Amino acid sequence: MANRMNQRRRPVSKKKDTEQKVSGINVFYDAKDRPIYFDRFSKNGYLIKDVEKTYNFYSMRFAIGIIGAIISYAFNLSIAVCIGIGVVLYVFMEFQFRRFLRNLTVYKDFKPEKKIGRIEAEMGMETNKIALKGFLFLVLAVLLVLNCLEEQYTGVAMIINYILAAAALLYALFDFFVLAKKVKQ
Repeated sequence: MANRMNQRRRPVSKKKDTEQKVSGINVFYDAKDRPIYFDRFSKNGYLIKDVEKTYNFYSMRFAIGIIGAIISYAFNLSIAVCIGIGVVLYVFMEFQFRRFLRNLTVYKDFKPEKKIGRIEAEMGMETNKIALKGFLFLVLAVLLVLNCLEEQYTGVAMIINYILAAAALLYALFDFFVLAKKVKQ
């Protein structure tokens, strides 16, 4: 019986040739094409090869602070408390990011040279993932506007919803641009 169960399993898929590159304001690539995070304060470089997913999580620390502030506003807290929650979340994530950097290989006095742009990094993704991201951002933008109209938001809540919808729309347009460029190749 156990032998029959093993025969039914799908084979393990091999790693795709398209490998997403890490990108960002402070991410550069060395001569060996390895991603290096450049800390502008200490002028050190940190090798982020093999820890790209963790780096990507910490690179969103500012957005996580903003999301925390927005979610706390949904619980009818005052604006000052919501901003405080967002700041505390950001500071906590920054602290965790600095602890994460201590575990990486350090290049003292790193000189940034080769930078991978956001478009090139996104083009490293699979085509269906780019299309899915663009579609989901577009749906998010529409749902944010519909939610704002349905709930009849006014004031700060309305402004935040429309700003988030505009940002989601821009991300969707960016993903569709990358998708068109990738399909064209």
